[in-house]
Amino acid sequence: MNYQVLSRRYRPKHFKDVIGQQSVIKVLTNSIAANKIPHAFLFTGIRGTGKTTTARIFARAINCKEGIKIEPCDICESCKEILDGKSIDVMEIDGASNTSVNDVRILRENTRFLPAHLRYKVYIIDEVHMLSNEAFNALLKTLEEPPEYVIFILATTEPHKIPETVLSRCIRLNFKRVEPGEIVKYLSYVLDQEKVEYEESALYLVARQSEGSVRDSLSFLELVLAYGDGRVTEKDVVRVLGLLSKETIYEMIELLAEKNTGGIIDLINRIDKEGGDIFNFLERVIFYIRHLVMYLLNVPIEKSEFSQAEINYLMELSKKFVKEELIIYYQALRQILEQMRFSPYPRYDFEVGLLKVVYLKEFLEDANVFYNTEKGDGKKETKQVDKIEDEKISTADEKQDVIENLIKILKSSSKLEAYLKNANIFLDGKILKIVFPATKKIFYDYFIDNESGRKQVEKTVKTSLGKDFTISFLVEEVTESEKNGLNSKEDIYERDSIKKILKSFKGAKILGVREVEELKIQEDSVDQNIEIEEREVVDE
Repeated sequence: MNYQVLSRRYRPKHFKDVIGQQSVIKVLTNSIAANKIPHAFLFTGIRGTGKTTTARIFARAINCKEGIKIEPCDICESCKEILDGKSIDVMEIDGASNTSVNDVRILRENTRFLPAHLRYKVYIIDEVHMLSNEAFNALLKTLEEPPEYVIFILATTEPHKIPETVLSRCIRLNFKRVEPGEIVKYLSYVLDQEKVEYEESALYLVARQSEGSVRDSLSFLELVLAYGDGRVTEKDVVRVLGLLSKETIYEMIELLAEKNTGGIIDLINRIDKEGGDIFNFLERVIFYIRHLVMYLLNVPIEKSEFSQAEINYLMELSKKFVKEELIIYYQALRQILEQMRFSPYPRYDFEVGLLKVVYLKEFLEDANVFYNTEKGDGKKETKQVDKIEDEKISTADEKQDVIENLIKILKSSSKLEAYLKNANIFLDGKILKIVFPATKKIFYDYFIDNESGRKQVEKTVKTSLGKDFTISFLVEEVTESEKNGLNSKEDIYERDSIKKILKSFKGAKILGVREVEELKIQEDSVDQNIEIEEREVVDE
C-alpha cells in the first residue's frame, strides 16, 4: 500500500476522536440521538479544524445499516463505502471548481432521485463561499425545502461571503481554533503510535505555529520527522520551520529590560546572518510580551500555551518589568510590525523602531512616569507613583513629595506644558486646584472649553492620587489695572479693529490669544498713542 501522510492516516473516524470541537459534536450527537436531523448544516471555521471530517462521520452515523446511531459500526457495507469515498449517495463537491449555475442545476436534478443504497443522500459542499451569486440563488429553493431523504452539509472558511438568504436556511455550527494544549496532546498520541521520541517543548512550538489548525500541525510534524533522525527536538523544529529559538526571544526581551542598545543591534545582526525571519521574530516577541502583560495584570499564564518550564521562566522574567512599561512596549512593537509590512527597508525600521522603544522608556523615566530607586545591591528597581492613601503614606512630607511629583508630570507633559506653565497647582483637601493668573485667563478658557484637555489632567491626577480626588480650575481675581487690558476672547471681540477683520473674513474665529510684545499703535483718527498688548487672531 502507498504511504499515507499523518493527516490522512490519523483522520478521526468517530465523533469522540474529533478534538477541540465539543460544542459542535454535542449538537450533532444530540440531534442523532433524538432522531431530529436538520436538512441543512453550515460548518464554518479556519482550515484544518475538522469540518469535512465531521461531515463524513455524520453521514456514516445516519446511514449505518445497524440504524441511526451516534457511533457508526464501520463494518457494514454502508460505512465501508462512505469511509472509502465510494458511495454514490454521499457526494463531496468542491465549491471552487463547481461554481456555475449549471453545476447547481445538475445537483438539483439529482436530488429528485431516491438514494441508491443508503437511508439519506448527503451532499457535502466544501468551500461553498466560492459559488457564484447566480449559483446560490439557484440553490435557495432546494436548500429550503429539499426532499426528505436529502441532507446538505455546507463547509466554508469564509462565512461572510455567503448570502444571508443561504445562512438563514442552514443550522450554523462554528468550528473554533484548537487550543495549543489540545494539539500537543494529539501530537503526543500520534508520536506514541509511531514510536517516535520527542521533546514536549518542540510540540508546543509546532502547535503555536499551526495557529489552531490540527491538519497544519500534522503537516509540520511530518516535515520535522522527515528532517530529524528518529526524534522530534526543538532545534529541529526551529530549523525546519525557519523559526528562531525561544532563547533568542528571551534574549531580546531581557535586552529591552536592560536598555542595552548595543546588545539589541548585535542580536539583530546575528539574526540577519542566520537568515532568520525578522517578521516572525517580532511577532513572537510581541506574543511573549502580551503574556507578560497579562501575568502582571494578575491573569494566570495559560498552561495550554506553554510548557511548565516556559511558564516558570516567564514568571521570573516578569520581575524585570512593571505592567505600564510592558503595555507601552506592546503597543510600540505592534506599530513597528505594521510599519515594517509596508516598508521597502524593514530591517532598518526594525532596528530604529527597537531603539525608539528603549529611548521611549528612558524618556518616560525622566518624566517621572516610572521612578528608579537604588536597592542595597546597587541595582535599579522600578516602581509606580505611590497614591495618597492614609494607610500607605502617613507623613505630610511624604504626601508633599507625591504632590510635587504629580506637578512635575503635569508640567512636563508635551500636551499640557504650554497651558500649565504659569499655573499655581496645590492640593486643598481632596481637591487639586489649578489656579491661572488673571493675565493668562486664555489658558483657563482652554480647559473649560476643551473636554479632552480636562480629561487628560483628570486621568493623570486620579492615576497618581486616587479615584477620590477631583480637580478645580480657577482664575485669580482681576486687579483694576488688568481690567483695562485685553485678557480674554470676549475682550478681543469688543475691539473695533477686530470686528472689521472678522467681518471681512466670513466664518473666521478667534481660536487663541497670546501675548507677543508691547507695541504703540495709532487707532483711527485719534492722535493720542495708546500702549496696548498686541494679540494674535488666528483664522480657522
